[in-house]
Amino acid sequence: MVDVNQSFDEIDRRIRQAGATPHLVGYDANEIQELISGCSRLVAMRGASDIISDFDREVRSRHLAIFAGGGRGVVLARSADEAERMVHALAGRFREMTHGGVAAACWTPVHPGMEMRGLRWLRHRLELAKGHAEPPGGKLPTSRDDECACCRRYRATVEHTRDHATERVCERCYAMIRRGRDSERERGMRLGAMSQSIEDIADEGLVAMVSADGNNLGALFDSLTGLADTAVMSEVVAEIFTSARDAALAAADREKCVPLLAGGDDVRAFIPPRCVISYVEALVEVVESESARYAGELERRMAAGTIERLRQLGIGIGVAVANVYYPAWKLMELAHELEDSAKTQRTARSALDFTVVTSEDMLTGELTRPDDLRPLAMDRETWRRARGRATGLAKLPKAQLGVLQPIEDDDTGDQLANALRYQVARSQPWRDWYEACGIDWRDGAAVFDHRPRRGTLELLRLLELTAAAERRREQP
Repeated sequence: MVDVNQSFDEIDRRIRQAGATPHLVGYDANEIQELISGCSRLVAMRGASDIISDFDREVRSRHLAIFAGGGRGVVLARSADEAERMVHALAGRFREMTHGGVAAACWTPVHPGMEMRGLRWLRHRLELAKGHAEPPGGKLPTSRDDECACCRRYRATVEHTRDHATERVCERCYAMIRRGRDSERERGMRLGAMSQSIEDIADEGLVAMVSADGNNLGALFDSLTGLADTAVMSEVVAEIFTSARDAALAAADREKCVPLLAGGDDVRAFIPPRCVISYVEALVEVVESESARYAGELERRMAAGTIERLRQLGIGIGVAVANVYYPAWKLMELAHELEDSAKTQRTARSALDFTVVTSEDMLTGELTRPDDLRPLAMDRETWRRARGRATGLAKLPKAQLGVLQPIEDDDTGDQLANALRYQVARSQPWRDWYEACGIDWRDGAAVFDHRPRRGTLELLRLLELTAAAERRREQP
């Protein structure tokens, strides 16, 4: 937990240490998702995440940090010369630690009374720097014969053993794999957290990827008025999301979850689909409750507008569920797209978008939103109602749910719509479902307009996986 008074004292000390002419130095990793997912194996993705987190920790320990996490940060320098040296040092160190990864870095002076203008100018310069940064390092293959067996992008120069067989990989993937194997390995332990493969965390051959981050953080940070406020708020936000990540892992099966890059408000993890419901619920509950609690602690230290924005902080969550044999990096990309889709939901603090992939086309095609459910506002009443709608469908024969698929594919098919109305009229479970949803099943137009669509059917699938896992745990 963050002691806000102690944090203000610490950042004031750092600002004084920066002297009378402080300068801001910022860094931001380029294409960070590609850096993590470029190595196609889960152990390498975890290793890449840990290396980036190692870099952030090193920045915090060596420099006067305003914030550092998730592959981006801002630190203080005492002069323009020192700032220039730090720019080159940060970019070079990131490249060294990530074996060719790119972090853009730049600096700007801080004029008295113009701290926030300096931060905004730094952000603008960072965007420009990211566009002009050097390309990633690494030796390119001369042919398919010397491609890295892991990423297929760089030249294989290192032999290592995988599943009792020898293969050749590039220097970057080798470093990521080694770091991943050491994840969460304590002294005396032979194996770390990544002793399992992606197949080991699957349910019925399916795995889930979660990608999430904070809602409306831009407006929150734009409302701040100084470096001290920015530093403390960054620490508070990071702690809120750290607590949420820990709570989500605890609510799920922690031993079967593989969290990736953690820093700031980022949340990424591979988890079993049976844990999606509990994981998402914990994320939302902790982000919303902790942001409200910290808003109370900061009331006397920050402006009322800032406190209100913190009190309303939420999270946008994307979840992609697919067969374990689909490429993990594609699943990460889809989950990130779903996260962006969730953020278009404006009626609640937090929102969720998700999909269950049934064909490879769903990994490459454009998202079709909204539907009957998605993106889903995660306030308690909307979430309760959505779960109720999905759970109610479990009482219907699977064969009867099959009539919905062709209607989903062709919303104008009158013959198919009539088939649904006929099914509802002759089936008591169908009538009960519509009545529970507050829909008059006698109204043919309402039956069609309020039919359960793909979103509700896919939520039902997640709930069924959760229920099946609970039944297995209850068996002696």
